[in-house]
Amino acid sequence: MPDMDVIDRLEAAIHTIQEMGIDVRREWFFAGVSGLCRIGKRQLLVLDQSLSPIEQIDVIQSAVTKLQRSEAA
Repeated sequence: MPDMDVIDRLEAAIHTIQEMGIDVRREWFFAGVSGLCRIGKRQLLVLDQSLSPIEQIDVIQSAVTKLQRSEAA
């Protein structure tokens, strides 16, 4: 993704995790609170909008890695 700007990279990362069946909720928590959670049977990725786009991408990449590991197990 070297030709993409950071916002395009963030949107692509969000799209990727949504394709994995994960809902994404973007909120302003101002505390860096982000990550995967489960509500009933539904998995959700919460992204704190106060994080920089790069930090949000890191959160998404960590969540994708965690999901891939759990699928492989």
